[in-house]
This record gives sequence, C-alpha cells and structure tokens, in this order.
Amino acid sequence: MKPKKAEVVKCLVPDCQRAGFARGLCHSHYTYTNQLVKKGKYTWEALEARGRVLPSKRVKKSMVTTW
Repeated sequence: MKPKKAEVVKCLVPDCQRAGFARGLCHSHYTYTNQLVKKGKYTWEALEARGRVLPSKRVKKSMVTTW
C-alpha cells in the first residue's frame, strides 16, 4: 500500500502564492516570523490564537515517554 502524499498548503500570508514550509508559512515568511518570535515581539501561541500560523507538528519533549 502506497503512503498518501501530503497535501500542499499555500502560504497563509495574503497574496503569497508559495507553498507552505512550516506552520503554514512559506520559507521566507516563516524565517521572518521566527525572527520576530526570537526578538520577543510575538509568541507562537499568540500567532496561533490569531490564526496567523498553524500549530507546530513537532512532538514536545514533555509528551514523549521513555521506555
């Protein structure tokens, strides 16, 4: 059985036609947004709440159980 291909998501920024890279943003917009988050101007949680980015798909370390 072949795995399903991931659906290509367009960047969430209006008028941007590039494919989504991470959190629903293209590489350029993700890099810019990540810089704003690192500078403390925004948080990923606030941007998610406003619908500006998608939630992260990364598994948080606190959710991983050790065997």
